[in-house]
Amino acid sequence: MVQPAEYLSIKRAAERFGVCECTLRRRISEGLLPAYRFGPRAIRIKASDLENMGKPIPVGEPAATWRAGKRADGTIPAGAVPALAPDGA
Repeated sequence: MVQPAEYLSIKRAAERFGVCECTLRRRISEGLLPAYRFGPRAIRIKASDLENMGKPIPVGEPAATWRAGKRADGTIPAGAVPALAPDGA
């Protein structure tokens, strides 16, 4: 038997995963986190989508690559802060 998906409000999702509500809203608006509207105001997020939002940081990978917010396909989302070269240039 298939278990129904667990949907969380933005407030509950932020509390559960220890992030700010504005972070979740920003990721939804950038298309990085799927969200679902139930009625005119209620926005819900699947718990499984939240769990998939986090990405492990590979051991030995320079911090500059993950700090820039690069996506898996190598593109950088709009508004991401570009990483500086190790020499600060």
